[in-house]
Amino acid sequence: MFIFAETDLFNPSFNYRNRMEKLIFRFFVIFLLAPFSLLAQPTGVLEAVGATSFCEEGKAEFKIKFTGTAPFGYAYKTEYSDGTGGITYLINFEHQIFLNDPNFDAQGWYHFKVDFNKSAKLSLFKVWDGSMILPWDKYLGAVVTDQSVDISVYKTPAPVIGSYAPACGTSIALNAKPDPMSSTYHWEAAGGTFSNDQIANPVFTSNAQAEGVFPLKFIQQNGVCLSEVTTNVTLQATPKATLSGSKDVCLVSNATYEMDVQANLTGHAPFSYEVTDGGSQPITRSNQSAGNATFKVPATAHLQTYRIAWVTDANGCQAVAADITGQAVVTDLSPTANAGADVAVCAKTAMVSGSHDKGVGSWSFISNAPGAVLDDATVPTAALTAQQYGVSELQWEVNNQGCVHADRVTVFFNEPAGLALIKDQLTVCEGQSVEMDLSLTGKAPWRVDYTDGSQTFSSDINLSPASIALDNKESANYTIQKVTSADGCVGYPDALFPVTVEPLAPANAGADQVLGRAYAVELSASPLDLAGYWEVDNPNVQLSDVNDPLATATRLVVGKNVFRWVTLATVCPSTSDEVVIEVSEYTTYRGFSPNGDGINDFFEIDGINDALNGELTVYDQNGKQVYNKRSYDNRWSGEGLDGHPLPEGIYYYEYRSDHHEALRDYVVLRRHSATSHP
Repeated sequence: MFIFAETDLFNPSFNYRNRMEKLIFRFFVIFLLAPFSLLAQPTGVLEAVGATSFCEEGKAEFKIKFTGTAPFGYAYKTEYSDGTGGITYLINFEHQIFLNDPNFDAQGWYHFKVDFNKSAKLSLFKVWDGSMILPWDKYLGAVVTDQSVDISVYKTPAPVIGSYAPACGTSIALNAKPDPMSSTYHWEAAGGTFSNDQIANPVFTSNAQAEGVFPLKFIQQNGVCLSEVTTNVTLQATPKATLSGSKDVCLVSNATYEMDVQANLTGHAPFSYEVTDGGSQPITRSNQSAGNATFKVPATAHLQTYRIAWVTDANGCQAVAADITGQAVVTDLSPTANAGADVAVCAKTAMVSGSHDKGVGSWSFISNAPGAVLDDATVPTAALTAQQYGVSELQWEVNNQGCVHADRVTVFFNEPAGLALIKDQLTVCEGQSVEMDLSLTGKAPWRVDYTDGSQTFSSDINLSPASIALDNKESANYTIQKVTSADGCVGYPDALFPVTVEPLAPANAGADQVLGRAYAVELSASPLDLAGYWEVDNPNVQLSDVNDPLATATRLVVGKNVFRWVTLATVCPSTSDEVVIEVSEYTTYRGFSPNGDGINDFFEIDGINDALNGELTVYDQNGKQVYNKRSYDNRWSGEGLDGHPLPEGIYYYEYRSDHHEALRDYVVLRRHSATSHP
């Protein structure tokens, strides 16, 4: 087999005058013989044999399954990942690929190999077989599609694992630098574990908190290429320390104590460490051996506690906080007594409440209010009762293993603030002064808070009994809310003091009236909220209620009817007022002429303007009703019930209204001009 050259198409010895003639001749022959060469088209199937991925470079093996008539020829195309490539033609005129070719396997696949140093795609491009009439040419082969194999060639990564100084403790932070070409890597180690072996910067921790030298391995993979780098890390154990010691003291002024403490150190000696009680003068000890060491420290403070602040070993490693344990404690046995704050009560019973941190306490009297006693002097909280108001001073003393401390408290028994109304209510006439009289108990002076419901007032009172002036122009209900004495005692009497202000209102019997033919009237006196009664000068006149300012008067007489309204005040002077109701007769006319001349066109009754619910009914001479009008308004013009004009003649009428006697008479209706006659 060989790479076919384009100039050896049919006869290598044929001599063309120029390249153009060669091409023309070639295409002429192809044109004439093409129909015969396409009678049978060979095909091929391409597959890879073995690996298709390589590290740096490799030889890939492929196989082709030909379909057609032997012998066969083929061409493949190589497309590299960097954009280069080409077509390789494998066409053999003298030694074509026959089925007995040693590169065929038992299943009829033809095998061949290709070298690669970069990733590529290899595709079966064309196939030739013995059925082709034309000589084999790269332009006449049967094109093959969709027969390709991808070949991957990977580069070897070059990670950097780094070097590490000895670390204090059993852990060390790592920081490898993987090659950017790949993100697949991991750590391996014996004698320890990683916080995450899939990252570049994990923390390595030795097993069982051991120290020593540990080999580490960082492995990075890029496809089928694998790179491995190693290093050693040294872990040095940190020191450990424990402090112990205790002392009980009863601290007094100018006393000096010391406490023996023991420090136990393990690790790489010599050690340096610091002991402190949190104050400003720590104790530093250097060049110390491993094991127990005993030394003295001052014991001068209440509940003083010493601890080891830090420890450094021969390697310069410092102890971690969790490895520094224990403490040395100075315990002060001196108790602290607290009798509590001074107590002021507005009663004869009070509670005292002492406290202490340790030991046993008891109460005793320094000074005493008359008859004051404790219910139990051995308990911190006790009840103190006095027979009279006054002052008691007590002491709460605590003893703890011979250490004693005492504190005092003063109790004030104050008389409660109280208040009582001397008068529980008050009624005055409008314009009179108002005073609220009080009796107070407790220590003077007092402050009294009270309200009228809309606003709140305060009054300071120096002596009891006392009066508080109220500014009242109308009735009000005062409530005494609180009274406060000079010693702070507060009382809440919630006393109610109603004040009634009676108005000084003169009686008003109402306006005089003139009524036509009335026999009843509704009176209208004021003020309505003030009691009173009516007086009448005519004994025949009757009233619905002599005490009602809006009473109805009946049986009025023609002429003047005089009524007098007299008020009945409780504290204000009585007043009276008169009203005159004058009753007059109706004035009627014997005839009218509704002819539209504007003179005497309507039937009129003088004096009905003040009548209530007046009604006019008209009858003919046979007694038949011919007209009716409720709320008559002096506008009848001679029409009948049907609205048509009535004939001239004499008609009888009746006029009725509330509180008036009925009026009955006759009237003459004429259509021509007539003079009315009363």
